[in-house]
Amino acid sequence: MDNIKHILRKILIKEGVSDLAYHVTRIDSLYSMLNQNKIYTSPAITDIEKTYANGRLYYFSTTSSRYVNQGYAATQPLNKGLVVLELNGRILNANFKSKRVDYWGKQNRDPLKYKAQLGGDPNYLESFMKDDEMEDRIITNKAYISPLDRYIISIHVLLPTDPRNIGDNMVKYIDQKSRDLDIQIYWYSPNDVNNFYLLKKSKSISFKEVMIHLSSIGTGFEPHFKETVYPQYGFYVVLGVIYKFGSKDFINNLNENDVFLDILNSNGETFDKFIDKMKSYDGYKLKHINTYEIKDYSNSINNFLHNTRKTNISIIREITIQFFAVMKYMKVKGIEELMEKIYEMSEK
Repeated sequence: MDNIKHILRKILIKEGVSDLAYHVTRIDSLYSMLNQNKIYTSPAITDIEKTYANGRLYYFSTTSSRYVNQGYAATQPLNKGLVVLELNGRILNANFKSKRVDYWGKQNRDPLKYKAQLGGDPNYLESFMKDDEMEDRIITNKAYISPLDRYIISIHVLLPTDPRNIGDNMVKYIDQKSRDLDIQIYWYSPNDVNNFYLLKKSKSISFKEVMIHLSSIGTGFEPHFKETVYPQYGFYVVLGVIYKFGSKDFINNLNENDVFLDILNSNGETFDKFIDKMKSYDGYKLKHINTYEIKDYSNSINNFLHNTRKTNISIIREITIQFFAVMKYMKVKGIEELMEKIYEMSEK
């Protein structure tokens, strides 16, 4: 049946997200989404992402396949758990543009390649089709989809076997917040992966069983793992661009954000020293940019955005949003184009 759906997809061309769409994410990301009642989109950074984005700054990937064990989802380590969001495609279509995307490329679904790899296995068509994620990609200039509860129909959570990235309080919050938002939530045992992939609600477990499982793997009230961001060169370049061409108020108000101050402290830096760096970007560094620095700055920014694109640290997300607002204001489609424009504006 799944193979027939894949084949029909090739024949019937329909614009927009499917009426029911699915998105795969992590448990800690789900926690952040519910906490802020918004789904963060991803910045289009790489060349292929920018190509698919059609000039827009952000994208959000969904699949029309109910069976999510393919493509990106199939690459995710299950020991950390996994989440599938069931989304209302009609409401997404009413508010966002989307396009069909074959991210893995036609070359990854060459029947002859699969036939050779599988030694002539007559079931190779299944593997051939499995690579097609059936992706419908939302493309937008919005940094998030909000309010979250308008778009999510149900949440399916596969519990982890690794206790480091999950805590009792996190799980309790996820469960209660989902119910407060009138979103159905289903929990699955890590010993029942197939039913999770099938989103078989009748095989989900009770919340009491969820807590018993957490106790068995030794979680505490809070996750043992704490996400960190290291303030490397690209971090300062991004903030320097915001300071010069975006909102100085946003940068100055970072002094009131404890998480941001912790990031600075991890680098042995005070906020006053940080502001001195921002003034140098507002002054000499971006006023007298050299040709060779275009590439250096672009690479540093790309590295920062790539390394933090899936972060759940809200202030880093807000910094990214401010940076992309500068790009939109400057009417550029890429980071190197932004740096070239800044170079053209600089004092030679």
